[in-house]
Amino acid sequence: MREIKFRGYNKSYCKWYYGWLSKIQNRYNVYPVYEDGRTFYPIKVEEDSIGQYTGFQDKNGTKIYEGDILNAGFGIIQIVVFEAGQWFAKCEKDDNFSHSLYSEQNSSHCEIIGNIYEEKLEEYERLMKVDNQRHSKEPTKIGYVARKRRSKNVKV
Repeated sequence: MREIKFRGYNKSYCKWYYGWLSKIQNRYNVYPVYEDGRTFYPIKVEEDSIGQYTGFQDKNGTKIYEGDILNAGFGIIQIVVFEAGQWFAKCEKDDNFSHSLYSEQNSSHCEIIGNIYEEKLEEYERLMKVDNQRHSKEPTKIGYVARKRRSKNVKV
């Protein structure tokens, strides 16, 4: 029987947490489980970052979770999803390169190169940085104009 385990990302701590999953009043929590089986208080995680452990490992022995991005070799990039009651490594560009992760043999040739949540997070941070740079100049100009108008008692 495979291990039932989840992971989720906490933005406050900028960290992944692995363990049991709970949902209480629209808040998702992961109860971290440590090597000796101990658990501590729940950690709030982002809903779209939650992924379940598939029960398989990549060629480096790293556990594969839902949402992981796999390099299957030969330039084939796949995303791990749960569909039709089983785990799939789906190739977005060509379904001919998608396959079921029904055995260790099918997952042991792949390598985890990231996950979809971190890709979204990096894109979000990049957009926020651009947005902040764009807006950081505007308030200065607006504030300057407002101060200038007040100092000259100009009616607007």
